[in-house]
Amino acid sequence: MKIIKTIKNEVQKYLFDSAGIGEGIKFSEYQLKKRINYFRHQYYPTGKITEDGDYEYWFDLIQPRVNTGIKNMRIDSKYFLVFSKNAIKDFGAVYVANAKLSEWMNETKREEEFTESTAEFYGLGNILFRKTNDGYEVCDFLNTFITNATAKTIDDTDIVERFYLTQSELKEKEGLFKNVPEVIKECGNKFIKTTELGVEDTKSKPLYELYRRTGEISEKDLFEAQGKSGGDENKFVLARVVVAGLHKGDGYVLFAEQFGEGEKMSDYFIEAHAGDYKGRWWREGLYELLMDYQVRYNDICNEIARGLSWSSKTLFRHTDVRTLQNVRTALSNGSLIRSADIQQIEVRMQGFDQLANERNTIIALVDKVANSFEIVTGEPQPRKTTLGEVQIQDVNATKFFEHLRKKLAIAYRRVYKDFILKEFIKDIKGKDIIRLTGDTTFLDNFRRMLAESWFWQNIVVVGPHTPDMREQLIGLKKQELIKQDPILKNSREIWKEILPRLQVTIVGENFNLDERRAVSGMIQFETDPIRRAWLLDYLYASHGVPVPPPINPQQIQQMRQTQAVGAGGGGNPETEEPQEG
Repeated sequence: MKIIKTIKNEVQKYLFDSAGIGEGIKFSEYQLKKRINYFRHQYYPTGKITEDGDYEYWFDLIQPRVNTGIKNMRIDSKYFLVFSKNAIKDFGAVYVANAKLSEWMNETKREEEFTESTAEFYGLGNILFRKTNDGYEVCDFLNTFITNATAKTIDDTDIVERFYLTQSELKEKEGLFKNVPEVIKECGNKFIKTTELGVEDTKSKPLYELYRRTGEISEKDLFEAQGKSGGDENKFVLARVVVAGLHKGDGYVLFAEQFGEGEKMSDYFIEAHAGDYKGRWWREGLYELLMDYQVRYNDICNEIARGLSWSSKTLFRHTDVRTLQNVRTALSNGSLIRSADIQQIEVRMQGFDQLANERNTIIALVDKVANSFEIVTGEPQPRKTTLGEVQIQDVNATKFFEHLRKKLAIAYRRVYKDFILKEFIKDIKGKDIIRLTGDTTFLDNFRRMLAESWFWQNIVVVGPHTPDMREQLIGLKKQELIKQDPILKNSREIWKEILPRLQVTIVGENFNLDERRAVSGMIQFETDPIRRAWLLDYLYASHGVPVPPPINPQQIQQMRQTQAVGAGGGGNPETEEPQEG
Protein backbone atom coordinates (compact mmCIF):
# COMPACT_ATOMS: atom_id res chain seq x y z
CA MET A 1 0.00 0.00 0.00
CA LYS A 2 1.58 3.27 -1.18
CA ILE A 3 0.22 5.47 1.64
CA ILE A 4 1.75 3.20 4.32
CA LYS A 5 5.18 3.47 2.66
CA THR A 6 4.72 7.25 2.46
CA ILE A 7 3.99 7.51 6.20
CA LYS A 8 7.00 5.29 7.03
CA ASN A 9 9.32 7.47 4.94
CA GLU A 10 7.95 10.72 6.41
CA VAL A 11 8.40 9.50 9.99
CA GLN A 12 11.96 8.30 9.31
CA LYS A 13 12.87 11.54 7.58
CA TYR A 14 11.49 13.56 10.49
CA LEU A 15 13.49 11.56 13.02
CA PHE A 16 16.85 11.35 11.28
CA ASP A 17 17.11 14.16 8.68
CA SER A 18 17.63 17.90 9.04
CA ALA A 19 16.15 20.79 7.10
CA GLY A 20 18.10 23.76 5.79
CA ILE A 21 16.65 26.96 7.26
CA GLY A 22 19.45 29.25 6.12
CA GLU A 23 22.86 29.20 4.48
CA GLY A 24 24.91 26.68 6.44
CA ILE A 25 22.15 26.28 9.07
CA LYS A 26 20.66 22.83 9.59
CA PHE A 27 17.66 22.26 11.81
CA SER A 28 16.09 19.08 13.19
CA GLU A 29 12.77 19.67 14.92
CA TYR A 30 12.89 16.21 16.47
CA GLN A 31 16.36 16.72 18.00
CA LEU A 32 15.30 20.09 19.41
CA LYS A 33 12.13 18.67 20.98
CA LYS A 34 14.14 15.78 22.38
CA ARG A 35 16.60 18.19 23.99
CA ILE A 36 13.80 20.38 25.35
CA ASN A 37 12.31 17.28 26.95
CA TYR A 38 15.63 16.66 28.75
CA PHE A 39 15.52 20.20 30.16
CA ARG A 40 11.89 19.84 31.23
CA HIS A 41 12.82 16.76 33.26
CA GLN A 42 16.20 18.13 34.49
CA TYR A 43 17.91 15.16 32.86
CA TYR A 44 21.53 14.80 31.74
CA PRO A 45 21.81 12.48 28.69
CA THR A 46 25.01 11.03 30.21
CA GLY A 47 23.48 10.64 33.68
CA LYS A 48 24.10 12.58 36.87
CA ILE A 49 27.37 10.83 37.79
CA THR A 50 30.47 12.16 36.03
CA GLU A 51 33.49 10.11 34.90
CA ASP A 52 35.26 11.22 38.10
CA GLY A 53 32.40 9.91 40.24
CA ASP A 54 31.08 13.36 41.12
CA TYR A 55 27.35 14.01 41.33
CA GLU A 56 26.03 16.54 38.79
CA TYR A 57 23.31 18.75 40.29
CA TRP A 58 20.66 20.45 38.15
CA PHE A 59 19.89 24.01 39.26
CA ASP A 60 16.67 24.76 37.39
CA LEU A 61 16.39 28.30 36.05
CA ILE A 62 13.57 27.73 33.58
CA GLN A 63 10.60 26.01 35.26
CA PRO A 64 10.10 28.70 37.95
CA ARG A 65 9.93 31.29 35.15
CA VAL A 66 7.45 29.16 33.21
CA ASN A 67 5.29 29.05 36.35
CA THR A 68 5.51 32.84 36.55
CA GLY A 69 4.41 33.08 32.93
CA ILE A 70 1.38 30.86 33.60
CA LYS A 71 0.36 33.11 36.47
CA ASN A 72 0.72 36.34 34.48
CA MET A 73 -0.95 35.13 31.28
CA ARG A 74 -4.15 34.23 33.18
CA ILE A 75 -5.92 31.93 30.71
CA ASP A 76 -8.81 30.52 32.72
CA SER A 77 -12.29 29.16 32.05
CA LYS A 78 -13.90 32.12 33.83
CA TYR A 79 -12.60 34.45 31.11
CA PHE A 80 -14.32 32.57 28.24
CA LEU A 81 -17.41 34.49 27.17
CA VAL A 82 -19.74 34.40 24.18
CA PHE A 83 -20.84 37.80 22.91
CA SER A 84 -22.81 39.12 19.95
CA LYS A 85 -22.30 41.99 17.55
CA ASN A 86 -25.93 42.87 18.26
CA ALA A 87 -25.93 42.61 22.05
CA ILE A 88 -29.49 43.84 22.63
CA LYS A 89 -31.19 41.74 19.96
CA ASP A 90 -29.29 38.53 20.80
CA PHE A 91 -29.12 38.88 24.59
CA GLY A 92 -31.15 35.68 25.15
CA ALA A 93 -29.02 33.64 22.77
CA VAL A 94 -25.82 34.98 24.30
CA TYR A 95 -27.03 34.12 27.81
CA VAL A 96 -27.98 30.57 26.82
CA ALA A 97 -24.72 30.04 24.86
CA ASN A 98 -22.65 31.15 27.87
CA ALA A 99 -24.61 28.86 30.17
CA LYS A 100 -24.09 25.94 27.79
CA LEU A 101 -20.39 26.76 27.41
CA SER A 102 -19.92 26.86 31.18
CA GLU A 103 -21.72 23.53 31.55
CA TRP A 104 -19.58 21.94 28.82
CA MET A 105 -16.35 23.17 30.44
CA ASN A 106 -17.38 21.72 33.80
CA GLU A 107 -18.32 18.38 32.27
CA THR A 108 -15.07 18.09 30.29
CA LYS A 109 -12.91 19.47 33.16
CA ARG A 110 -11.10 21.96 30.93
CA GLU A 111 -9.62 24.05 33.78
CA GLU A 112 -6.54 21.83 34.14
CA GLU A 113 -6.05 21.78 30.38
CA PHE A 114 -5.83 25.59 30.23
CA THR A 115 -2.96 25.58 32.74
CA GLU A 116 -1.12 22.85 30.84
CA SER A 117 -1.70 24.57 27.50
CA THR A 118 -0.39 27.88 28.82
CA ALA A 119 2.73 26.13 30.12
CA GLU A 120 3.24 24.41 26.77
CA PHE A 121 2.71 27.62 24.81
CA TYR A 122 5.00 29.72 27.03
CA GLY A 123 7.65 27.09 27.74
CA LEU A 124 7.82 25.32 24.35
CA GLY A 125 6.78 28.35 22.31
CA ASN A 126 4.16 26.44 20.30
CA ILE A 127 0.80 24.79 20.71
CA LEU A 128 -1.34 22.90 18.21
CA PHE A 129 -5.06 22.11 18.60
CA ARG A 130 -6.75 19.36 16.60
CA LYS A 131 -10.48 19.14 15.93
CA THR A 132 -12.16 15.96 17.22
CA ASN A 133 -15.68 14.57 17.00
CA ASP A 134 -16.53 15.87 20.48
CA GLY A 135 -14.54 19.11 20.51
CA TYR A 136 -10.78 19.41 20.37
CA GLU A 137 -7.55 18.15 21.90
CA VAL A 138 -4.03 19.51 22.28
CA CYS A 139 -1.55 17.63 20.09
CA ASP A 140 1.27 15.73 21.81
CA PHE A 141 4.37 17.26 20.24
CA LEU A 142 6.59 14.27 21.02
CA ASN A 143 4.27 12.18 18.82
CA THR A 144 3.38 14.83 16.24
CA PHE A 145 5.56 14.98 13.13
CA ILE A 146 5.52 18.18 11.06
CA THR A 147 6.74 16.87 7.72
CA ASN A 148 7.79 20.31 6.38
CA ALA A 149 10.00 21.81 9.08
CA THR A 150 10.30 25.12 7.18
CA ALA A 151 6.54 25.69 6.92
CA LYS A 152 5.31 29.10 8.03
CA THR A 153 1.77 27.97 8.87
CA ILE A 154 0.01 24.67 9.29
CA ASP A 155 -1.44 25.04 5.79
CA ASP A 156 2.09 24.62 4.35
CA THR A 157 2.78 21.16 5.74
CA ASP A 158 1.40 17.65 6.20
CA ILE A 159 1.07 16.23 9.72
CA VAL A 160 1.55 12.68 10.98
CA GLU A 161 0.33 11.83 14.50
CA ARG A 162 1.22 8.69 16.43
CA PHE A 163 -1.19 7.41 19.10
CA TYR A 164 -2.48 4.27 20.83
CA LEU A 165 -5.97 2.79 21.18
CA THR A 166 -7.12 0.03 23.46
CA GLN A 167 -9.01 -2.95 22.03
CA SER A 168 -12.35 -1.65 23.33
CA GLU A 169 -11.69 1.80 21.81
CA LEU A 170 -10.82 0.16 18.51
CA LYS A 171 -14.02 -1.90 18.53
CA GLU A 172 -16.09 1.24 19.19
CA LYS A 173 -14.84 2.61 15.87
CA GLU A 174 -15.67 -0.52 13.89
CA GLY A 175 -18.43 1.28 11.99
CA LEU A 176 -16.04 4.07 11.01
CA PHE A 177 -12.81 2.07 10.65
CA LYS A 178 -12.31 -0.91 8.36
CA ASN A 179 -9.99 -3.91 8.94
CA VAL A 180 -10.61 -3.71 12.70
CA PRO A 181 -10.72 -7.53 13.28
CA GLU A 182 -7.44 -7.96 11.36
CA VAL A 183 -5.74 -5.18 13.33
CA ILE A 184 -6.93 -6.67 16.64
CA LYS A 185 -5.60 -10.07 15.62
CA GLU A 186 -2.25 -9.00 14.13
CA CYS A 187 -1.18 -5.65 15.63
CA GLY A 188 -1.67 -5.86 19.40
CA ASN A 189 1.41 -5.18 21.48
CA LYS A 190 2.13 -5.19 25.22
CA PHE A 191 5.54 -3.55 24.74
CA ILE A 192 4.66 0.12 24.46
CA LYS A 193 6.89 3.12 23.71
CA THR A 194 5.71 6.59 24.71
CA THR A 195 7.57 8.02 21.69
CA GLU A 196 8.68 6.59 18.36
CA LEU A 197 12.26 5.98 19.58
CA GLY A 198 11.48 5.72 23.28
CA VAL A 199 12.18 2.93 25.75
CA GLU A 200 9.70 0.05 25.76
CA ASP A 201 7.44 -0.39 28.75
CA THR A 202 5.44 -3.57 29.40
CA LYS A 203 1.67 -3.28 29.80
CA SER A 204 -0.78 -5.85 31.16
CA LYS A 205 -3.04 -5.65 28.10
CA PRO A 206 -2.31 -5.14 24.40
CA LEU A 207 -2.50 -1.67 22.85
CA TYR A 208 -2.65 -0.81 19.17
CA GLU A 209 -0.25 1.70 17.62
CA LEU A 210 -1.94 3.90 15.00
CA TYR A 211 -0.74 6.71 12.75
CA ARG A 212 -3.00 9.48 11.49
CA ARG A 213 -1.78 11.41 8.45
CA THR A 214 -3.46 14.68 7.49
CA GLY A 215 -2.34 16.43 4.33
CA GLU A 216 -1.95 16.18 0.59
CA ILE A 217 -2.02 12.82 -1.18
CA SER A 218 -2.35 11.85 -4.81
CA GLU A 219 -5.84 10.92 -5.87
CA LYS A 220 -4.58 7.53 -7.04
CA ASP A 221 -3.06 6.75 -3.61
CA LEU A 222 -6.25 7.89 -1.89
CA PHE A 223 -8.38 5.61 -4.07
CA GLU A 224 -6.03 2.71 -3.32
CA ALA A 225 -6.35 3.40 0.43
CA GLN A 226 -10.13 3.44 0.06
CA GLY A 227 -10.09 0.12 -1.80
CA LYS A 228 -11.08 1.67 -5.12
CA SER A 229 -9.39 1.62 -8.50
CA GLY A 230 -8.52 4.58 -10.67
CA GLY A 231 -7.54 8.06 -9.62
CA ASP A 232 -5.10 10.54 -11.14
CA GLU A 233 -1.55 10.19 -9.79
CA ASN A 234 -0.78 13.79 -10.79
CA LYS A 235 -3.76 15.26 -8.97
CA PHE A 236 -3.24 15.92 -5.25
CA VAL A 237 -6.04 16.35 -2.74
CA LEU A 238 -6.23 16.97 1.00
CA ALA A 239 -7.20 13.88 2.95
CA ARG A 240 -7.01 12.19 6.33
CA VAL A 241 -5.71 8.60 6.52
CA VAL A 242 -5.37 6.34 9.59
CA VAL A 243 -3.15 3.25 9.43
CA ALA A 244 -2.08 0.50 11.84
CA GLY A 245 0.74 -2.04 11.87
CA LEU A 246 3.25 0.38 10.39
CA HIS A 247 6.13 -1.70 11.80
CA LYS A 248 4.41 -5.07 11.33
CA GLY A 249 4.35 -6.48 7.82
CA ASP A 250 2.43 -4.52 5.21
CA GLY A 251 0.16 -2.74 7.69
CA TYR A 252 -3.54 -1.91 7.42
CA VAL A 253 -5.49 1.17 6.33
CA LEU A 254 -8.31 1.82 8.79
CA PHE A 255 -9.70 5.08 7.47
CA ALA A 256 -9.24 7.27 4.37
CA GLU A 257 -11.35 10.32 3.62
CA GLN A 258 -10.92 13.36 1.39
CA PHE A 259 -11.48 16.86 2.80
CA GLY A 260 -14.66 18.69 1.82
CA GLU A 261 -14.60 21.20 -0.99
CA GLY A 262 -12.86 24.41 0.05
CA GLU A 263 -11.52 22.95 3.31
CA LYS A 264 -7.88 23.31 4.31
CA MET A 265 -5.52 22.12 7.05
CA SER A 266 -6.33 25.09 9.30
CA ASP A 267 -9.98 23.98 9.36
CA TYR A 268 -8.85 20.95 11.41
CA PHE A 269 -5.70 22.27 13.13
CA ILE A 270 -5.29 25.62 14.90
CA GLU A 271 -1.81 26.80 15.89
CA ALA A 272 -0.35 29.42 18.22
CA HIS A 273 3.29 30.50 18.43
CA ALA A 274 5.02 32.61 21.08
CA GLY A 275 8.01 33.57 18.92
CA ASP A 276 8.50 34.95 15.43
CA TYR A 277 9.02 32.92 12.26
CA LYS A 278 12.74 32.34 11.62
CA GLY A 279 12.60 29.95 8.71
CA ARG A 280 11.03 27.07 10.64
CA TRP A 281 7.55 26.13 11.82
CA TRP A 282 8.74 25.44 15.39
CA ARG A 283 9.20 28.84 17.06
CA GLU A 284 11.43 29.61 20.03
CA GLY A 285 9.97 29.14 23.49
CA LEU A 286 11.41 29.88 26.91
CA TYR A 287 13.18 26.51 27.19
CA GLU A 288 15.04 27.01 23.92
CA LEU A 289 15.87 30.65 24.68
CA LEU A 290 17.38 29.75 28.06
CA MET A 291 19.18 26.52 27.15
CA ASP A 292 22.70 27.99 26.96
CA TYR A 293 22.16 29.97 30.14
CA GLN A 294 20.96 26.81 31.92
CA VAL A 295 23.98 24.78 30.77
CA ARG A 296 26.49 27.38 31.92
CA TYR A 297 24.60 27.99 35.16
CA ASN A 298 24.73 24.27 35.94
CA ASP A 299 28.48 24.20 35.20
CA ILE A 300 29.19 27.14 37.50
CA CYS A 301 27.02 25.91 40.36
CA ASN A 302 28.47 22.38 40.18
CA GLU A 303 32.00 23.79 40.09
CA ILE A 304 31.25 25.94 43.14
CA ALA A 305 29.71 22.90 44.90
CA ARG A 306 32.81 20.77 44.24
CA GLY A 307 35.15 23.60 45.29
CA LEU A 308 33.25 24.25 48.50
CA SER A 309 33.35 20.55 49.28
CA TRP A 310 37.19 20.75 49.32
CA SER A 311 37.49 24.17 50.93
CA SER A 312 35.18 23.20 53.79
CA LYS A 313 37.58 20.46 55.00
CA THR A 314 39.72 21.06 58.14
CA LEU A 315 43.41 20.11 57.61
CA PHE A 316 46.55 20.36 59.83
CA ARG A 317 50.30 20.09 59.17
CA HIS A 318 53.33 19.56 61.42
CA THR A 319 57.00 18.39 61.37
CA ASP A 320 57.25 17.08 64.92
CA VAL A 321 57.34 13.25 64.86
CA ARG A 322 55.87 13.15 68.36
CA THR A 323 52.62 14.78 67.23
CA LEU A 324 49.70 12.41 66.89
CA GLN A 325 49.18 11.25 63.32
CA ASN A 326 45.42 11.83 63.17
CA VAL A 327 44.00 14.57 65.35
CA ARG A 328 40.49 13.79 64.17
CA THR A 329 40.28 10.28 65.61
CA ALA A 330 43.01 10.25 68.29
CA LEU A 331 41.91 13.38 70.14
CA SER A 332 38.70 14.40 71.86
CA ASN A 333 37.44 17.82 72.75
CA GLY A 334 39.72 19.42 75.39
CA SER A 335 42.68 17.07 74.84
CA LEU A 336 46.20 18.41 75.58
CA ILE A 337 48.85 17.69 72.94
CA ARG A 338 52.58 18.26 72.83
CA SER A 339 53.75 19.71 69.51
CA ALA A 340 56.33 22.23 68.39
CA ASP A 341 54.75 23.47 65.12
CA ILE A 342 51.21 22.09 64.53
CA GLN A 343 49.24 24.48 62.28
CA GLN A 344 45.86 24.49 60.58
CA ILE A 345 46.05 24.75 56.79
CA GLU A 346 43.82 27.44 55.34
CA VAL A 347 41.96 25.93 52.35
CA ARG A 348 40.20 28.42 50.13
CA MET A 349 38.55 27.88 46.72
CA GLN A 350 40.43 29.75 44.01
CA GLY A 351 38.28 31.74 41.57
CA PHE A 352 35.18 31.63 43.75
CA ASP A 353 34.55 35.39 43.39
CA GLN A 354 34.72 35.25 39.60
CA LEU A 355 32.37 32.26 39.46
CA ALA A 356 29.89 33.94 41.81
CA ASN A 357 29.95 37.12 39.70
CA GLU A 358 29.33 35.16 36.50
CA ARG A 359 26.51 33.29 38.20
CA ASN A 360 24.83 36.57 39.16
CA THR A 361 25.33 37.90 35.62
CA ILE A 362 23.58 34.86 34.17
CA ILE A 363 20.62 35.30 36.52
CA ALA A 364 20.33 38.96 35.48
CA LEU A 365 20.44 38.04 31.77
CA VAL A 366 17.87 35.28 32.25
CA ASP A 367 15.52 37.73 33.98
CA LYS A 368 15.80 40.05 30.98
CA VAL A 369 15.16 37.30 28.44
CA ALA A 370 12.25 35.80 30.40
CA ASN A 371 10.93 39.13 31.74
CA SER A 372 11.02 37.65 35.23
CA PHE A 373 11.98 40.63 37.35
CA GLU A 374 10.86 40.94 40.97
CA ILE A 375 7.81 42.99 39.94
CA VAL A 376 6.64 39.99 37.87
CA THR A 377 7.42 37.19 40.30
CA GLY A 378 6.06 39.08 43.31
CA GLU A 379 9.37 39.08 45.20
CA PRO A 380 10.44 42.16 47.21
CA GLN A 381 12.29 44.82 45.25
CA PRO A 382 15.91 45.70 46.11
CA ARG A 383 16.07 48.53 48.65
CA LYS A 384 17.63 51.04 46.24
CA THR A 385 14.96 50.54 43.57
CA THR A 386 13.03 53.76 42.96
CA LEU A 387 9.28 54.00 42.43
CA GLY A 388 9.84 55.14 38.84
CA GLU A 389 11.92 52.07 38.04
CA VAL A 390 9.26 49.81 39.54
CA GLN A 391 6.54 51.45 37.42
CA ILE A 392 8.57 51.14 34.22
CA GLN A 393 9.25 47.44 34.88
CA ASP A 394 5.57 46.87 35.68
CA VAL A 395 4.37 48.55 32.46
CA ASN A 396 6.85 46.66 30.27
CA ALA A 397 6.10 43.32 31.92
CA THR A 398 2.36 43.90 31.49
CA LYS A 399 2.82 44.67 27.79
CA PHE A 400 4.95 41.56 27.33
CA PHE A 401 2.45 39.18 28.90
CA GLU A 402 -0.52 40.90 27.22
CA HIS A 403 1.19 40.32 23.87
CA LEU A 404 1.65 36.60 24.58
CA ARG A 405 -1.81 36.27 26.10
CA LYS A 406 -3.44 37.69 22.97
CA LYS A 407 -1.48 35.27 20.76
CA LEU A 408 -2.79 32.29 22.71
CA ALA A 409 -6.25 33.83 23.13
CA ILE A 410 -6.65 34.31 19.36
CA ALA A 411 -6.01 30.59 18.85
CA TYR A 412 -8.39 29.59 21.66
CA ARG A 413 -11.02 31.99 20.31
CA ARG A 414 -10.91 30.22 16.95
CA VAL A 415 -11.00 26.81 18.64
CA TYR A 416 -14.14 27.66 20.60
CA LYS A 417 -15.80 29.53 17.74
CA ASP A 418 -15.13 26.88 15.05
CA PHE A 419 -14.80 23.61 16.97
CA ILE A 420 -17.06 24.03 20.01
CA LEU A 421 -19.68 26.76 19.62
CA LYS A 422 -20.68 25.78 16.10
CA GLU A 423 -21.36 22.20 17.22
CA PHE A 424 -23.17 22.41 20.51
CA ILE A 425 -25.48 25.41 20.07
CA LYS A 426 -27.17 24.08 16.93
CA ASP A 427 -28.82 21.29 18.95
CA ILE A 428 -29.98 23.39 21.93
CA LYS A 429 -33.76 22.92 22.27
CA GLY A 430 -36.42 24.53 24.39
CA LYS A 431 -36.05 22.08 27.28
CA ASP A 432 -32.29 22.78 27.31
CA ILE A 433 -32.95 26.52 27.47
CA ILE A 434 -35.24 26.08 30.48
CA ARG A 435 -32.71 23.78 32.17
CA LEU A 436 -29.79 26.14 31.54
CA THR A 437 -31.54 29.41 32.44
CA GLY A 438 -34.31 28.34 34.80
CA ASP A 439 -36.53 30.95 33.09
CA THR A 440 -39.26 30.31 30.49
CA THR A 441 -39.12 33.93 29.32
CA PHE A 442 -36.02 33.06 27.30
CA LEU A 443 -38.21 30.76 25.16
CA ASP A 444 -40.38 33.76 24.34
CA ASN A 445 -37.28 35.66 23.26
CA PHE A 446 -36.25 32.82 20.95
CA ARG A 447 -39.73 32.67 19.39
CA ARG A 448 -39.49 36.41 18.76
CA MET A 449 -36.15 35.93 16.99
CA LEU A 450 -37.57 33.09 14.88
CA ALA A 451 -40.61 35.21 13.95
CA GLU A 452 -38.38 38.13 12.97
CA SER A 453 -36.27 35.80 10.87
CA TRP A 454 -39.41 34.57 9.07
CA PHE A 455 -40.52 38.17 8.44
CA TRP A 456 -37.26 39.30 6.82
CA GLN A 457 -37.09 36.15 4.70
CA ASN A 458 -40.57 36.96 3.35
CA ILE A 459 -40.15 40.74 3.07
CA VAL A 460 -40.73 40.64 -0.71
CA VAL A 461 -44.07 38.87 -0.25
CA VAL A 462 -45.13 41.24 2.53
CA GLY A 463 -44.45 44.30 0.37
CA PRO A 464 -44.73 47.91 1.62
CA HIS A 465 -45.62 48.11 5.30
CA THR A 466 -45.58 50.36 8.33
CA PRO A 467 -43.73 49.60 11.60
CA ASP A 468 -47.07 48.76 13.22
CA MET A 469 -47.88 46.29 10.44
CA ARG A 470 -44.47 44.68 10.84
CA GLU A 471 -44.91 44.25 14.58
CA GLN A 472 -48.40 42.83 14.04
CA LEU A 473 -47.15 40.25 11.50
CA ILE A 474 -44.25 39.25 13.75
CA GLY A 475 -46.63 38.90 16.70
CA LEU A 476 -49.00 36.69 14.69
CA LYS A 477 -46.11 34.49 13.55
CA LYS A 478 -44.91 34.22 17.14
CA GLN A 479 -48.35 33.03 18.30
CA GLU A 480 -48.36 30.50 15.46
CA LEU A 481 -44.98 29.17 16.62
CA ILE A 482 -46.28 28.74 20.16
CA LYS A 483 -49.11 26.56 18.89
CA GLN A 484 -46.88 24.54 16.56
CA ASP A 485 -43.97 24.07 18.95
CA PRO A 486 -44.83 24.89 22.57
CA ILE A 487 -41.37 23.96 23.91
CA LEU A 488 -39.36 25.03 20.84
CA LYS A 489 -38.03 21.70 19.64
CA ASN A 490 -36.88 22.98 16.27
CA SER A 491 -34.46 25.75 17.21
CA ARG A 492 -31.74 24.83 14.69
CA GLU A 493 -32.85 27.59 12.28
CA ILE A 494 -32.62 30.22 15.02
CA TRP A 495 -29.05 29.26 15.89
CA LYS A 496 -28.13 29.07 12.22
CA GLU A 497 -29.10 32.73 11.86
CA ILE A 498 -27.50 33.85 15.13
CA LEU A 499 -24.19 31.97 14.79
CA PRO A 500 -22.53 34.40 12.32
CA ARG A 501 -23.05 37.19 14.88
CA LEU A 502 -21.69 35.24 17.84
CA GLN A 503 -18.05 35.55 18.83
CA VAL A 504 -15.93 34.19 21.69
CA THR A 505 -13.72 36.40 23.83
CA ILE A 506 -10.98 34.99 26.09
CA VAL A 507 -9.26 38.02 27.62
CA GLY A 508 -11.74 40.79 26.77
CA GLU A 509 -9.92 41.56 23.52
CA ASN A 510 -13.18 42.64 21.89
CA PHE A 511 -13.59 45.65 24.16
CA ASN A 512 -11.55 48.77 24.78
CA LEU A 513 -10.78 48.72 28.50
CA ASP A 514 -10.02 52.45 28.63
CA GLU A 515 -13.36 53.21 26.98
CA ARG A 516 -15.13 50.91 29.43
CA ARG A 517 -13.58 52.74 32.40
CA ALA A 518 -14.62 56.07 30.90
CA VAL A 519 -18.23 54.90 30.50
CA SER A 520 -18.26 53.67 34.12
CA GLY A 521 -17.23 57.16 35.24
CA MET A 522 -19.90 58.86 33.11
CA ILE A 523 -22.79 56.90 34.59
CA GLN A 524 -22.57 58.57 38.01
CA PHE A 525 -22.98 62.03 36.40
CA GLU A 526 -25.67 61.10 33.85
CA THR A 527 -29.19 62.16 34.90
CA ASP A 528 -31.19 61.35 31.77
CA PRO A 529 -32.67 57.85 32.26
CA ILE A 530 -32.51 56.96 28.54
CA ARG A 531 -28.83 57.77 28.15
CA ARG A 532 -28.09 56.21 31.52
CA ALA A 533 -29.84 53.00 30.46
CA TRP A 534 -27.87 52.99 27.19
CA LEU A 535 -24.55 53.33 29.07
CA LEU A 536 -25.52 50.51 31.42
CA ASP A 537 -26.44 48.32 28.47
CA TYR A 538 -22.99 48.93 27.02
CA LEU A 539 -21.30 47.89 30.27
CA TYR A 540 -23.51 44.81 30.56
CA ALA A 541 -22.52 43.74 27.07
CA SER A 542 -18.82 44.40 27.69
CA HIS A 543 -18.89 42.10 30.73
CA GLY A 544 -20.94 39.40 29.04
CA VAL A 545 -24.05 40.14 31.12
CA PRO A 546 -27.28 39.76 29.09
CA VAL A 547 -29.00 43.08 28.38
CA PRO A 548 -32.74 43.19 29.18
CA PRO A 549 -35.23 43.89 26.38
CA PRO A 550 -35.68 47.58 25.45
CA ILE A 551 -38.20 49.55 27.51
CA ASN A 552 -41.26 50.78 25.61
CA PRO A 553 -41.91 54.56 25.28
CA GLN A 554 -44.68 54.58 27.93
CA GLN A 555 -42.27 53.11 30.51
CA ILE A 556 -39.65 55.73 29.59
CA GLN A 557 -42.22 58.54 30.05
CA GLN A 558 -43.25 57.09 33.41
CA MET A 559 -39.59 56.89 34.51
CA ARG A 560 -39.06 60.56 33.68
CA GLN A 561 -42.21 61.65 35.49
CA THR A 562 -41.25 59.63 38.56
CA GLN A 563 -37.77 61.17 38.51
CA ALA A 564 -39.23 64.72 38.25
CA VAL A 565 -41.59 64.14 41.20
CA GLY A 566 -38.83 62.60 43.28
CA ALA A 567 -36.63 65.64 42.64
CA GLY A 568 -39.29 67.92 44.18
CA GLY A 569 -39.94 69.82 40.97
CA GLY A 570 -43.62 70.41 41.83
CA GLY A 571 -46.33 70.99 39.24
CA ASN A 572 -48.41 68.40 37.46
CA PRO A 573 -46.28 65.61 36.01
CA GLU A 574 -49.13 64.77 33.61
CA THR A 575 -48.90 68.16 31.87
CA GLU A 576 -45.30 69.30 32.37
CA GLU A 577 -42.72 68.49 29.72
CA PRO A 578 -39.86 66.45 31.18
CA GLN A 579 -36.54 68.27 31.06
CA GLU A 580 -33.67 66.76 29.16
CA GLY A 581 -30.61 65.82 31.26
